[in-house]
Amino acid sequence: MIENGSISEVGTFDELKNRNGGPFADFIKLFLINEEQNKEQIKSMDSINQKEAAAAAASAAAAELSAQLKRRRLSSLKKNESLSNRSRSSLNNSITNNVQQIQQHENEISVEEEEDNDEDDDDDELHVEKKGLIVGEKIIDKEKITSGTIKLSIIFDYIKKCSIPMTIIFLFFFVLSLAALAGSNFWLSEWSNDSKDALKAEENKYYRLTVYLVLGLLQCLLLTLANVFQVLMFLKGARYLHDKLLNSILKSTLHFFESTPIGRIINRFSKDIESTETAIPDSFKICIFCFQNILNTLIIVSYSTPFLMLFLVPIFIVYTFIQRYYVATSRQLARLDSATKSPIFSHFSETLTGVSTIRAYESQQRFIKRMHKNMDDNNIYVLIANYSDRWLGLRLDLIGNIITALAALFAVFSRYTLSPGLVGLSISLSLSISQALNFFVSMGANFEANITALERIKEYVDIPQEADWKIEGFNLDPKWPDKGRIRFDNYGVKYRAELDYVLKEINTEIEPGEKIGIIGRTGAGKSSLSLGLFRMLELNIGDICIDNVNINKIGLHDLRHKLTIIPQDPIIFSGTIRMNLDPFEQYKDEELWQVLELAHLKPLICESKEKLDFVCEEGGENLSLGQRQLVCLARALLRKTKILILDEATASVDHNTDELIQNTIRKEFADCTVLTIAHRLNTIMDSSRYLFFKINFFYL
Repeated sequence: MIENGSISEVGTFDELKNRNGGPFADFIKLFLINEEQNKEQIKSMDSINQKEAAAAAASAAAAELSAQLKRRRLSSLKKNESLSNRSRSSLNNSITNNVQQIQQHENEISVEEEEDNDEDDDDDELHVEKKGLIVGEKIIDKEKITSGTIKLSIIFDYIKKCSIPMTIIFLFFFVLSLAALAGSNFWLSEWSNDSKDALKAEENKYYRLTVYLVLGLLQCLLLTLANVFQVLMFLKGARYLHDKLLNSILKSTLHFFESTPIGRIINRFSKDIESTETAIPDSFKICIFCFQNILNTLIIVSYSTPFLMLFLVPIFIVYTFIQRYYVATSRQLARLDSATKSPIFSHFSETLTGVSTIRAYESQQRFIKRMHKNMDDNNIYVLIANYSDRWLGLRLDLIGNIITALAALFAVFSRYTLSPGLVGLSISLSLSISQALNFFVSMGANFEANITALERIKEYVDIPQEADWKIEGFNLDPKWPDKGRIRFDNYGVKYRAELDYVLKEINTEIEPGEKIGIIGRTGAGKSSLSLGLFRMLELNIGDICIDNVNINKIGLHDLRHKLTIIPQDPIIFSGTIRMNLDPFEQYKDEELWQVLELAHLKPLICESKEKLDFVCEEGGENLSLGQRQLVCLARALLRKTKILILDEATASVDHNTDELIQNTIRKEFADCTVLTIAHRLNTIMDSSRYLFFKINFFYL
């Protein structure tokens, strides 16, 4: 027998069982008590099954009787065709009334059967039928993939968040830097024309060099200023979107977390936010650079060879058609790429969480194949995007080569009227226009594709939110609740608008200091009551009043700070034990040590070198399940509110830990109102009253 990490007893089964007062003997006694309780529950289930069988038999008998009456009606109609209309009408009415009574009886039996049936616990799909229509579908919503062009309102809103003044300043300095670059190229071409006169070239050498150097330094200075304002501009926009997204996720409703896989949320905070920080700024700046470069090339080429402009008009019509065709494809591929990344994140996160279970069932290969499938689904769109890039590059290279050939051809025709420097500049710029066109279209497509990240972020920014955390102008008494009285007035609640109420017509009052044991079958609504108290479910009717204050009229922080819950699954954050007990640093170290002693955790913390700075790993992996539950108990003892809710807090711990928790609660929360949701009878044996839940009904 192992107790508290050490061997307390050694012996055979009979020796340990007969040793009175020993830990093993006490454990066997407790097990036998629970076994008797389980037998009583099985007997009650047998009686329920007998009732269901009787109801089914009654339903079958009613159906048989209905069939007999219908056959009797048909035979009567055949035999009495000669009867008068009056007698025939009376006969039909009589039979119809009998059939309606039988159908009403069948409906009553079906209603009783529905009340006795267990609620389906499948979280993936709800088959709730009402009047022959399916009103509940899959809880996990399918990810939305938009189509079509990006709305200009999204881009303008993003520019506003980046600061319009800084955007204007950035564009001003960046365009001036590009103008300085074009001026330096033009000045270089003029300098090359001085080679006709060697004496003049020697005289103007330092002058030409000085101007060229000034233009180069001016370009560097203007480009540096433009880059500084660009970083500030997009950094402000990215920070605003991240904070807005985080604030929206933290304030979202319970339904959002039930219907949204964690991978989608991670995708928004990783890939989409990264696009706003790097991809969108880079593609935006390169688009402006390429556009200005193309514009400068067209101006110089049109000045040197005006006849080229006649051929450029149809060329750019073809170019525009190719660009729009490619951008539409690239934009949609970017949306599909982002959407297919979410299952990869979700599956990876789920696999890490359940890796021990996966290994226990030897299902590694199944999960590896599923991950490969998710990656293949995503790589399909990445591969198609690469194919579309090659498709675009081929056509833009063809257009660029045509422009270069025409520029060279017309330069030859105008060789007697143009200076050598201008001809050389024209041809060199036309040679680079192919690369400029490629960059402009590619970066323009990337910019529009990355803007889809703003669509996806905006989608999660606009999700439904919880009620206000604080209500301005409402002054709540700091001592509230000072008694702990809870009153339910015709209260009902449901999880989603299209579903039925899981609780309805609850009218009861819990006196201050009462200990209420809440019991019922799985799916009867026990935990839904605690969610309603914390206003995690807002789709409700009726009212809940705590010390004569309607909880719907106060802020969520004011309400939830005054209630304490010890959940079935203990929540431990990565950090010190001090942070887990007192995250807002409101209590002294002496108070922390006191609650640790009451929760029977003081020896564990004292043995560590860090003491209160003992580090809890992610999810409390370096603590046992019982110790994690005791940390939650210590957290509740530290706050010690007037209302305590135990939502099957001891369902996953051993009997010794259960006894420690119950003894501490009886002693330290003697003057508090305690609502205990449990399946073990010994957990609620000390309750003053019991609240029994049946599906959609309750008994006190």
